[in-house]
Amino acid sequence: MKVNSIDFVLSNKIDLENKIYLISGNEPTLIEKIKNEIIVLYKGSGYGGQLNIKDLKQIYNGAELFEDKKIYILESFPNLKEEELEGLLAYEDVFIFVSTNSPKTNKIKKNFQNNPNRVLFDCYELS
Repeated sequence: MKVNSIDFVLSNKIDLENKIYLISGNEPTLIEKIKNEIIVLYKGSGYGGQLNIKDLKQIYNGAELFEDKKIYILESFPNLKEEELEGLLAYEDVFIFVSTNSPKTNKIKKNFQNNPNRVLFDCYELS
């Protein structure tokens, strides 16, 4: 599902039931602002620390049964597959994918836009 980036920044409200986010665009300041706001909202809801990871294998290899819920941030995901995204729904953690625009992200953006369990923020310069 696509969420208006500016509306989110102004209202600072989001459905915390959604736990998979893609923040993409050509405006790095807005991308960073949205990422930080999402982190603050979840930390205020009892989530533990945030981890910058390189790929999803780090999650599968390091998950522990009674560990605090975490916020994972991925800034590179060149080979992200639909099955991997679906698998994330089994976790109570939050996953934030961050990327500037590129032809490789277009397919992933469509996937996020057409799925009610995922949230897409498109971040572009205001004119």
